[in-house]
Formats: sequence, structure tokens, C-alpha cells
Amino acid sequence: CHAHTFAGLNLFRRQTMTLKNFILTAFLAVMTACNPGVFVNDIGPSAKELTFSAAGETKEIRFNSSDWGIIEVRAGMNVLNVTVYPDNDEPFTTTFPKLYGTGRIIVDFGDGSEWKIVRPTGKSMVITSGRNNMSYYRCFSIILSNNVSQESIDILQKSGSPDADGTGPVPIELNDDQDNDQTPSCNIYQI
Repeated sequence: CHAHTFAGLNLFRRQTMTLKNFILTAFLAVMTACNPGVFVNDIGPSAKELTFSAAGETKEIRFNSSDWGIIEVRAGMNVLNVTVYPDNDEPFTTTFPKLYGTGRIIVDFGDGSEWKIVRPTGKSMVITSGRNNMSYYRCFSIILSNNVSQESIDILQKSGSPDADGTGPVPIELNDDQDNDQTPSCNIYQI
């Protein structure tokens, strides 16, 4: 009888441990269930278009995630050199700036206007425009990317010498569509 008691007790303990393991496994499975939001970080900039005054100013963009990098700054066909200052690396001059961590990019348009694109934290970018003394609007885009998606921040800076009515220069056509809307023209650069 004593042997049956120990055998029954051992069976009870094994079933109890199995039940405990099952409950623990189920709990962990529920806690670590596949959640697409965990793996896909939306870049989510707070603005996709910014307009700057001709006098120059500073604007900040906030992001949903810190999982992004600046992969390109571009506008048109002309190429300009920019200088990239990564916080944890040596600065370098390039025509294809890349900044994946914190740091800054200095864009020199060659007309005395210097722009600073700063990533002070993972979830913010601060853009400081130089003065636009030219008779044209300045346009360019900052291209951001992570492993899943790509976003574009379009930048427009007003002309330093607007028309008498203050609307800026007559638009130029950038494609074959013939429309007569009053969008500003931009001096085109490839940065």
C-alpha cells in the first residue's frame, strides 16, 4: 500500500509539473505573440512638407520611431557636395549624404546660403535654413528610410525677392502635364 501511495504521489507531481509548464508556456506564448507593430517601425514624420521664409528659420520634425536614417538629400540634376558630421565618427564630404544615427548634415548651396539638417535624437530632426537672397524659390527633399519603408520630407524656401504681388515667380513645368496652377518655381539642385 505504501508503494502505491508513493507511485500515486509521483504521478500527481509529474502531472502538476506538466500543468505548471503548460500554463507557463501558454502565458509566455500570449505575452510574446506575433504583433506586427513590434517588428514594423513606421517612420511617421510629424510633417512631410515644410516651408521656410526667405530670411531663414529653424523647424523641428518629430517621428514615431527612432528606426530611420537620412539616406539622401536631393533636388533636380545638379550635384553639390555636402558635409556629414556623424556624432560617433569622422566628418566626410559627399554628394550622397547618409546619416543613420545622431549628427548633422551641412548643405552649402554655393550662394552664401548654408542649411543645417540636425538629428539630435532618434525621434527628431531640426532643420535650420540659411537666408535666400536669390530671386527664385529653393526646393529640395530629404529622403528617410528604414528596413521597411521610405519617406520624403519636401522643403520649400520662399524667394528673397518676390514679385510685386508677393506670390513669387511664374511656375516652370517639371513634367508634360500642361496645367496653369500657380505653384512656385524652384532653382533645381541635386545635393
